[in-house]
Amino acid sequence: MELAKSLIDELGRYIGIEGLVLDEKGSCTLVFDEHIVVTFVASDAVLSAICYIAEREDAPFFRQLLEANFAWQETGGATFAVEPNSARVVLSLKWPLAGFGFQTWVGELEKFVNASEAWQKIAAGDQTASVPTEDAAASAAGAAPAKKPAAKSAPPSRPPAGGDTLPRPGTRYV
Repeated sequence: MELAKSLIDELGRYIGIEGLVLDEKGSCTLVFDEHIVVTFVASDAVLSAICYIAEREDAPFFRQLLEANFAWQETGGATFAVEPNSARVVLSLKWPLAGFGFQTWVGELEKFVNASEAWQKIAAGDQTASVPTEDAAASAAGAAPAKKPAAKSAPPSRPPAGGDTLPRPGTRYV
């Protein structure tokens, strides 16, 4: 878990949150752009990210999610799931820690956050929202380095609101 701790610490410095750390359970929560809540969960071998997308149970939306899951074409490499005992749709991604450097991870995290934001908009009915594809990411790979995400750290003493794993939609951290 030391590598995961190191990545989270370096992310904190990169985005201007000194002292960003995993809690005793190996997790921490960040809020990107004031509405994209990402919970990180670490183990010795992987660092995972989970982001709430919507609370929905309609079959057409689930079909859309399953189609997006196909070969991870419209998820930025992540996978959709429904949180157990709820109708909460989440997007999650695991990064193997072996041989994983910070710059590579930040690029992967940015793809995850962008996909999460796009799917939140789609779930809310935004017809203009589009999901970044692997082709778009590949063409951007030669571009200038990505901007730092604007993030706020969730207070370490406050557990996520609602559910066992994720903050409820609309949760604000100050």
